Parts: sequence; structure tokens; C-alpha cells
Amino acid sequence: MTIEMNYLFIYCLLLGFACNPTKDAVTIDKIVAYKYFYNAGTTSLLKNIFDSPSDYLSETALIQLTREDIESFECIISEAKVKKHVQKKIIVDLALVVTIQGLDHYWVISQPDNVIVDLTTNRNYWLNTNKLKDKTRKLLQKYTWQDNKINDS
Repeated sequence: MTIEMNYLFIYCLLLGFACNPTKDAVTIDKIVAYKYFYNAGTTSLLKNIFDSPSDYLSETALIQLTREDIESFECIISEAKVKKHVQKKIIVDLALVVTIQGLDHYWVISQPDNVIVDLTTNRNYWLNTNKLKDKTRKLLQKYTWQDNKINDS
């Protein structure tokens, strides 16, 4: 009985370190990051930039995220607090095209606002814990090119 309890305890500890997906967990096919994108903009402007990047002089070079980073992003959005997005000006640290079940979604990560915004479904994924902020910071460090961002002014 004591051995079984020890195994159960160890199993619970290991689960605590892994991502805890919710019942609405999203499975992502692939993610590509824009190498160059506007620094900030309103929701409608950012949607337009995603739809026609060359019209806004955005570089269309895309970098595919690794499977490990995609799983990390899935974990982030499954644990984040989700709310409806209302239009406002967003600081863009990283712009992503996320393919979910064959459909492309436009996402932006805003580290100063502690939010990831799905511009396609108009949802905010709030980074309300240090764990989520750290995971997001790691993604940004890997895929952000600060000196190459296009300024919207």
C-alpha cells in the first residue's frame, strides 16, 4: 500500500511539471513567425497587414517554429485566461500565422501587455502567471528580431 502511494505521489509530481491542457485544448498543425512586422497597431490595422503584408511594406519572410516550440505555444494558450478581444492599440513583439485544423489564424504576442491575441477569432489569451510569462519570453527570445521590426510611424 505504501509503495502504491509513493508511485501515485511521484506520478502527481510529474504531472505538475507538464502542461495541463484543458478540455478545450487546441491542437496546432504548424506555426510560422514573421521575421519583420509592424511594432504596433490597432486590431483592424494588424488584420489588414496580415492579409496584405506587401501593401504595408512588411517583409513576408516566415520562419517555421520547431515542434517543441509549437507544443510550448499549445501549452501557453491552453493554460492562459481567455477573454473576448476588444479593439485597441497593441504592441507587437511577434506576429504568427498559426494553422489549426487546416485554417490559418493570425496571432500577435504582446509582452508589455502580457497577452497573446488571436486576431482571427478576436480572443485574448492573458499571460496571468509567471510560468506562462516565462514560456512566452523564451519563444520571443528565440524568434524575435528586434532590430528588424518595421516601425509604423
